[in-house]
Amino acid sequence: MVRKIRPAKNWTGEEDNNFEPDGTSDLDTSKIYRILGLGDASHLEKHQDPIFQILGALDNYTVDAYPTHKPIYAARREHLQNICAHARALADIFHGSGEESFLEIENNLARGLGQEPPADHHALGREDIKVSREISLFREFSADGISTFADLMEIALKEFPNSEDAPKRGRPDRTPLRELIIELGMIYEDATGQRAYEGFASDPETREYDSSFFRLAWEVVYAFDPKAAKSNNAFGSQIRKALANNDIGWQAVEFEHIEGDFDSGKD
Repeated sequence: MVRKIRPAKNWTGEEDNNFEPDGTSDLDTSKIYRILGLGDASHLEKHQDPIFQILGALDNYTVDAYPTHKPIYAARREHLQNICAHARALADIFHGSGEESFLEIENNLARGLGQEPPADHHALGREDIKVSREISLFREFSADGISTFADLMEIALKEFPNSEDAPKRGRPDRTPLRELIIELGMIYEDATGQRAYEGFASDPETREYDSSFFRLAWEVVYAFDPKAAKSNNAFGSQIRKALANNDIGWQAVEFEHIEGDFDSGKD
């Protein structure tokens, strides 16, 4: 289920967006140890414990996937969309109001500020008297100010997709997740002495992926940020893409072939 986006109404610019993953960093350590063939891991020194390495990898992932310097792109966009919608709606209300409505608002505004109502000036034939700063501001705002403001906000919204962190066209960029998978692969290889891609394949009937490393990566990612893992098939596809990347320091991967389409996973 997609987590509801909260508009960035109270963004202060401070380096904290109060990110809270849908999952937890309270990992099932005993299960992870079993997957890595470490028993209860009682023989390991603290600096050798893969759990600490995994928690470090999750910290790196959080920084990359959920930048703390500002609210996420979608939250900022929704906030601007709300501003645009309300500004345009208010401009339309003023545009559809008659003269009597404006005079009534002016009178109420003046009385609320302890001023002489502008309508009284007309009744007494004193149209040459200047109105207060507040009434003048209201007249300027209601006549065309809010409409101009709405136009400006719509220009800003139209340009918003060119923001530095705007999602690229096409499928979402999964780089942070793939980098996490790479880090987990290195931890796995260091603990087991086996290549992360060994035995990794999809079942020809169910198209689901499996391997010892897949079970480790799934256990960690699904517990911490389940929306990133999504499903067996989608997550397996991300593992395949991460392990097949020649830039990660491994040789090009030659996967164990079982009939089935490795491209069937969805980002």
